[in-house]
Amino acid sequence: MLHVFTDMGNVAIWGSTVLLVFFLAQYSRMDPWWSNPVGRLIVALAVIPVVIFIPSLIALADPAFTGFGTSLWYRWVAIWTVIFTFVTALAIVVTWERARRARSRIERENGQQRESERTPS
Repeated sequence: MLHVFTDMGNVAIWGSTVLLVFFLAQYSRMDPWWSNPVGRLIVALAVIPVVIFIPSLIALADPAFTGFGTSLWYRWVAIWTVIFTFVTALAIVVTWERARRARSRIERENGQQRESERTPS
């Protein structure tokens, strides 16, 4: 039974990676995400799991790499993935807050403009 769960997990890792890479290609073709702060964050959120899956994919592709968890390169990948995740999460909060404030400011300005149009001079 454990073998079945292992196989399902392996398929899920490969499938998720392929679908996320497909999404990145599709999104890149449909929208210039690199010129939009929200688009860049969407791409970052799609890249994080792919980076997390890379060592597992390497071990699945070549069983000689099953001991990668103790290697120095894997530790650096893990450290930088955690840092990148933190920076992305922080950027998401900051970007959405800026967008919310800009939207509120525009709505206030539009409301004041409409009010001044209604008031006779």
